[in-house]
Amino acid sequence: NDNVFDNKIPTGNGGATSLSYKVRIDGKQHFMKLLRPELQDDLRNRTLFYKEYEIGSSISNSHVAKYERICEDKDGLYILMEYIYGSTVEEILVTDKSYFTNEQNLWKFLLQLLEGIKCFHRRGIAYLDFSPNNIMLTQVGNNVKIVDLGFCFNNAYGYTAGTTPQFAPPEIGNINDIDERSDIYAIGRLMQYIREKSGARYSRDFDRIARRCLNEKKEQALLRQEYIKKFRQGMENTLSNVYIMDENGNKRKVEKKK
Repeated sequence: NDNVFDNKIPTGNGGATSLSYKVRIDGKQHFMKLLRPELQDDLRNRTLFYKEYEIGSSISNSHVAKYERICEDKDGLYILMEYIYGSTVEEILVTDKSYFTNEQNLWKFLLQLLEGIKCFHRRGIAYLDFSPNNIMLTQVGNNVKIVDLGFCFNNAYGYTAGTTPQFAPPEIGNINDIDERSDIYAIGRLMQYIREKSGARYSRDFDRIARRCLNEKKEQALLRQEYIKKFRQGMENTLSNVYIMDENGNKRKVEKKK
């Protein structure tokens, strides 16, 4: 490790296994996730840190936080990620409920979230932790950023550190039952949570999609090869008059599917 921090400021957003800091290296801000001191010698937690970095660094998508490097110094093992200026969904639901009462904002959010999650599924990874504290909207453009991959599941490791119970799919207790459909259920719970917290009244399209996501019987869920296509198409049909930002910051219209 040869990182020299110009500054290191606690953010107060740490979790059960980590502490978090805003650090600056050569003038550039980064988010630092440090394994808690009492866990630095725990093999399982160290392995989970390496697993998170391995998954994060393999994904390149504008809606997923960039994992830059994993390092170890006198304070222990830590991960460096891009620093994102913005607010979590939970923070927005407290400070600016009106944002999600606008249904066009909700559909834009869900489309971008799905675009990010699709990158996980293509690599055989289930995200599993759709807590509103793990999803941010950027300060410029209100674009989705998925920021914490600590609870992801993939075949290489065969286990997960856990999940946020309120947003967990019903099959979370049996690792053999987890797949990409588990994330679709969790997205439905997040949709439900946003409506409850914002007090919004949405269209019938919202209720239809949310019910479809929240089907607890996986064998009745969307077919494994078809759910992404159908889920996206359902949203895009609803979004015929909505403009969203592309990766270059330009507005583009979401055209209705034929």
